[in-house]
Amino acid sequence: MKRFTLLLAAWAFSLSAAPLTSEVISEAKKLTKEGKLDVALKTLEREKQLIFQPQVNLQRAKIAREQAQYNQAIELLLPLLTLPEQSLEFRYEVNKELGVNFRRNMNTDKAEYYYLAAKQVALSLNDNDLKAQSMINLGVLYEAQGAFDKAMEQQTKAQKALESSDNNELKAANYYNLFGLSNVLRQGTQARFFLEQALVYDKKTGHKRNIASTALTLAQLSAKEDDYQNAIPQLNEAISLLEQLNANESLSSAHGTLFSIYAKQNMLSESLWHAKKENAYAEKTESTVRKFWSYIHLAQAYIQQQQPDTALEYLALSKPLAVQFKSAFFTHQFNLYSSKAYAQQANYEDAYSYLLNATADFKTVAKNIEERDAVTIKKRLDNLLKSLKLAQEEKKHALTTIELENETLQKRIWLLASLLISVLSAAVIYIYYIKQKNSQYKAQVYQHNLAQKEQMLADISHELRTPLSVLKLHIEALEHNLIDDKFLAYGKINDKIAQLNNLISDVYQLSQLQNQAMYLDYQEVNLQQLSQKFMSDIKLLTEQYQLRFISDIDLAANTLLVTDQSKLEQVILNLAKNSCLYTDAPGHVRLKVRADDTHAFIQLDDTSPGVSDDDLPKLFDRLYRVDKSRSRALGGSGLGLSICQSLVHALQGDIVTKHGKSGGLCVQITLPLKNNA
Repeated sequence: MKRFTLLLAAWAFSLSAAPLTSEVISEAKKLTKEGKLDVALKTLEREKQLIFQPQVNLQRAKIAREQAQYNQAIELLLPLLTLPEQSLEFRYEVNKELGVNFRRNMNTDKAEYYYLAAKQVALSLNDNDLKAQSMINLGVLYEAQGAFDKAMEQQTKAQKALESSDNNELKAANYYNLFGLSNVLRQGTQARFFLEQALVYDKKTGHKRNIASTALTLAQLSAKEDDYQNAIPQLNEAISLLEQLNANESLSSAHGTLFSIYAKQNMLSESLWHAKKENAYAEKTESTVRKFWSYIHLAQAYIQQQQPDTALEYLALSKPLAVQFKSAFFTHQFNLYSSKAYAQQANYEDAYSYLLNATADFKTVAKNIEERDAVTIKKRLDNLLKSLKLAQEEKKHALTTIELENETLQKRIWLLASLLISVLSAAVIYIYYIKQKNSQYKAQVYQHNLAQKEQMLADISHELRTPLSVLKLHIEALEHNLIDDKFLAYGKINDKIAQLNNLISDVYQLSQLQNQAMYLDYQEVNLQQLSQKFMSDIKLLTEQYQLRFISDIDLAANTLLVTDQSKLEQVILNLAKNSCLYTDAPGHVRLKVRADDTHAFIQLDDTSPGVSDDDLPKLFDRLYRVDKSRSRALGGSGLGLSICQSLVHALQGDIVTKHGKSGGLCVQITLPLKNNA
C-alpha cells in the first residue's frame, strides 16, 4: 500500500513537471533495439523528473525484460495499470509486457490472464497488428503448457492477420514460434525453413538482440542435428554478438550447447570450461531454468572428471529448482546424475535409490510424450478425414451444377427451336441439326470433365487410402500393445503422415495458384547471381543421384529480373529433382540460361529415358504420371509439374516441354526482364 501511495504521488508530481519529450522515448527505444541497454537506461534517467513518467517506467520494464530481470520488470509494470486516464495503446503494452514477464517466470496462469487482457484491448482498438501480436503471445504460452493444437491455431491465425502487414518484427516472431511448434512435432525440414525466415525478418528490423537470439537458435538446431562442423562456428559467432549486448540468458544457453557438444565428444577440459561459463552467465539472470541447467551441466562435467564430491555440490543446488518446476523431466536429470555421482563414491545404496527414481521419472516422461503424440496423430487423422469428406462434397456439388447447367441449356435450345419453327420450316431443320451437334459436343465435354474429376478424386483417394490404412494398423497395434518397439512404430507413423502432408500441401498450393490466392513477393534480383545459386543447388542434387551436372550460362553481369525469387527457385529445383529422379545413371542434367533485351530464358534438359510423343503434351496435367508405379515409389504426387506451370504463369512467364537433344526431356521457361515487368 505504501509503494502504491508513493507511485500515485509520483504520478501526480509528473503532471506538474516538464512534459516528457517524444525524442527521449524514441532515443531510448532505438538504443534498446540496438542492444545498448545500459545507455538506454541512462537516457531515460537524464532528467530526474523523467523517472515519474508512466511511459518511462514502461520502457524501463522492457529493458529489464531484455536483461532477464523479470521480477524487476513486473514491479515496474503492475502500478501502471492503476493509473487513471491512460490510453488504450498504453494499457495494451502494459498487459502484454506483464504476460511476457510472468510467462518467462514460469507463472503461466498469470501470464494467460494478462495476455487475454491485452487481446481484449487490441479488439477494442481494432488494430490488426496488435491482434496478431496477442495471438502470437497466446500461442507461445499454449506451447509452453503443452497444448500444441491451441498453440498452432493461434500462430496460424496470427500469420493470416499479418499477410498485409509491414511489421517485420511481428512476422519474425510469428515465424520463430512456428519453428518452435514444428520442432516439437519433429518436422525438421519445415522447422528449419521457419527459423531461416524468422532470421530474414529479424535482420530487416535491425533488432540486434533478436538477430543474435535467432542466430543462436539456428546454431542450436545444427547441434541438435549433430552437425557439429557448422554448429560450433555458428555458436561462437552468436556468442560474439550476444557479448556485445550483455545478453546473459542467451549467453548461458549458448555455452550450455557448446558444453553438450564437447561432452559428447569426450573433450573434458573444453566441456568443463563451457559449463563454468554457462553457470557464470546464468547467475547474472533471474532465469531459474538457466540456473538449473548450468548446475546439471557442471555436475555432469565433474562426473566426467571423476570428481563426484564437487558434482554433488552442484546437484544440491539444482534440487530445489527441480522440485519447483514440478516436471518429471527435470527431476529425471537430477536423479540420473545423482545416481552416477554416488556410484563414483562407491555409495551403491544411494546410487541405486536415485537410479530407481530416475527410471520412474523417465517412464513418466515417455508416457507424456506418447500421450502427446497420440493426440497429435489423432487430430491430424481427423483433419485428413475432414478433407476427404470435403472433397467428396465438392464432387457432388460439381455434378449437380453441371446437371443444372445442362438442363438450363436444353430448355433454352428448345425454346429457340420452337420460335424458329413458326418462322421457317427450313430454319427448323437447320437448327435441329445444329442442336444435335451441340448436344453431342457438350455431352463429350461433360463426359471428359466428369472423367477428369473422377480420375483426380480416385487418384487422391488412392494416395490417401494406403498410408491411412497403415496408420490405422499401427495405431490399433499400439492401442492393443502388439508392438514391442513403439519408437519404431512412431517413426513409421510419422513417415506416413509426412507423405500425406506432402500430398495435401501440393493440392492446397495448386488450389491457391488456380484461385489466384497465393501472395507473390516481387523483388529485383540479379539473374547472373541467381543462376549461380541454381547451379549450386542443382549440383548437390545431381551428386546425390550419381549424375553429371553441366552448366551453360551466358549472361551480362547487370541483367536484372523482377520476380518472386523463392517461387522461381521452387520451380527450378522441382524441375531439377524431376530430372534426377527420371534420368538413368550414368547421365547428365544441364542448366542453360540466356537473356535478350526483353526476356530471360531458362532451360533444363537431361538424358534418357525420354518421354513418348503421346505423353509429352500431358506432362502438365494434374495427377498425370508417365509411369504410375515408378512415380509413386519415388514419392511423387503427380502434381509437381502442374504446380511449376501455374507458378511460371503467375510470374507472367511461359513454360513448355519438348524432346531433349540428349535423349531425355527438355523444359524451357521464358520470363520478362525488368523493363517489361
